[in-house]
Amino acid sequence: MLETYRTGDLIRCLGITRDTLRFYEEKGLLSPAKDLDNQYRSFDILDVYRLMIIDFMKKRGMSLQTIGQLLHSSDLADIRTELGTRKSELHVLIEDATATLRRIEETEAFSADLESRLGVFCERPMPPVRILGELSEFDALEEYAQAKDIFAAASGDMLSKIVRFVSFDDNQIIATRMLITAQEEEGEVGERILFYPDCLYYVAEEYQPTPPDQEDLISAMHRQSRMYAAEHGYRLVGEAYATIRLITFETAATRSFIEIYTPFTRKSP
Repeated sequence: MLETYRTGDLIRCLGITRDTLRFYEEKGLLSPAKDLDNQYRSFDILDVYRLMIIDFMKKRGMSLQTIGQLLHSSDLADIRTELGTRKSELHVLIEDATATLRRIEETEAFSADLESRLGVFCERPMPPVRILGELSEFDALEEYAQAKDIFAAASGDMLSKIVRFVSFDDNQIIATRMLITAQEEEGEVGERILFYPDCLYYVAEEYQPTPPDQEDLISAMHRQSRMYAAEHGYRLVGEAYATIRLITFETAATRSFIEIYTPFTRKSP
């Protein structure tokens, strides 16, 4: 006859909790013997072995429902199928987690010493992106409905996929529109790649709603980039690309930090 153990023995020897044992019993994973007089549960070594098997399967990503099915009836093919399913699901989770970690690190890096860098021009290549679609304006809500499949096709959040394109000449802003973009490696073959190796780069801030005494972002970009280019001998291409990279919240306004790339060519000596 097999030696029997009380619930307390399993708690002490295996580190399992009383609630877990009861939960497994409710789910049909364990069926300990019960004393008819006091309803105390007793377990034998086969129950202990069963607990180890449950732990084995849990550590390989299997749900309790699946474990119950496998404990009831399974063969090698069933185990292989379940392991393959869990493996595929984990690959998706790992890819999603890796992408999320990358976005966190990018935003962390962007926010480092951010306020000391506001409005400070430097030269930086614009990272290549693919243009997947367009919106006439940021608040053109009806156009979002038509573009929702485009947004869904590229990974990441909607805000980071939207790039404001601005065309201008020496005198004025000519046009603006919103580009729906994805990192270059995420696009499909045939979609247009946007890349400029030589750009003026700076970070601007924008409050919404815009204070009455503050110049709007596009006008400020036009004025400041033209002044900087003239002082340093650059010829602006007449385009600029702006993306919201971070937002903070104040009592009655949002404060957006916007990354702006303005392509240029160098004037001949």
